[in-house]
Amino acid sequence: YKNEPALWQFDDTYEGFDWIDLHDADNSVVSFLRKSRDGDIVAFVVNATPVVRYNYRLGVPKSGFYRELINTDAETYCGSNIGNLGGIQTEDVPWMGREYSILIHLPPLATLAFKPER
Repeated sequence: YKNEPALWQFDDTYEGFDWIDLHDADNSVVSFLRKSRDGDIVAFVVNATPVVRYNYRLGVPKSGFYRELINTDAETYCGSNIGNLGGIQTEDVPWMGREYSILIHLPPLATLAFKPER
């Protein structure tokens, strides 16, 4: 937590938060960005159902490789260990108002966090 300024620098202002998608009621999925002063971001996506969402497309603002920082479904947490093999490369497919997107496997009842590598 302390090593990721995007998670805490703007806790008291909307400057550090931006919705990616809060309207996916059909899948019970919400996603958002946390941002730091220097422009670093962490993208969060939450699956509130017991159903795996394979090939779920998530819009992201930067191109490159997104490292999976958090997967609450990991074996470490006694989960089913469904994930994205440590990260995922963006595609040049605009999505959710973002210039790029990533195609992820979203585990059941889980939260994932992704950070683009510099």
